[in-house]
Amino acid sequence: MYSRTIKNQKKNIVNYIINVAGILIALFFAVSISVQNFHELNNIRMPALIIVGFVLFLITHFIKLIRLYIIMMGMNIRFEHFLPFYIKTTFVNIMIPYKLGELFRFYCLSQETGDYKTAGLGIITERFFDTIVLFAIILPIQIFTSSHVSAFSLVLFGLLVVAFIVYTTFPALYAYFNHFWVFNRLTKRSNRFLKALEALNDLYRTEKKLVHKRAVTIIFLSVLSWGFDFGVLYIFNYVLKGGQRAGVF
Repeated sequence: MYSRTIKNQKKNIVNYIINVAGILIALFFAVSISVQNFHELNNIRMPALIIVGFVLFLITHFIKLIRLYIIMMGMNIRFEHFLPFYIKTTFVNIMIPYKLGELFRFYCLSQETGDYKTAGLGIITERFFDTIVLFAIILPIQIFTSSHVSAFSLVLFGLLVVAFIVYTTFPALYAYFNHFWVFNRLTKRSNRFLKALEALNDLYRTEKKLVHKRAVTIIFLSVLSWGFDFGVLYIFNYVLKGGQRAGVF
């Protein structure tokens, strides 16, 4: 009992240190960005538009908060715990470049759920729907306006489509390969393959639990959040350009 208490105390200390470090790093980047762009920020006018943009920004993240909460609903996280988690990790994620803040989000979500696997799949699921909706919006625009789509966009979109196909066909593939290796290849190698197959099936079951009967809602919220996101981008581009017409894409 005493050793368990010591272990929990050490875990809490590590958790506290990681949380403080993540927030301090995010604050460092926030201050650095403000100092580097002080002249431009100091000359910004049109406060009414800035307020509108900020309100749209809050609406966008409220929608994203609800979307992630719906994805993680099966983990029975209380909303009053989920809200501060989202605010904290979103701030860190916005401020730290190259999406490295996702690692912080993954760590914090795994602490909330007590399950690294579910936390990781939850974040991947959120990013999957976010990205595929984004591509569904911008690819037609790029095709019809510039007749040019970057190779990176096509490759990434292709990978998303492949991931979707693998997910939808996995039960049939699992049944086929499980039957094949059990009845035709009873070797040490087949045992290793079956263990790997079971691990994949475990991931599939966890992922299905996250999106079952929620996919349409998640897609709708993703479309809605991108709509507000584009509005925020347009407004702040317009303000930063001193009232000149601004584009989003």
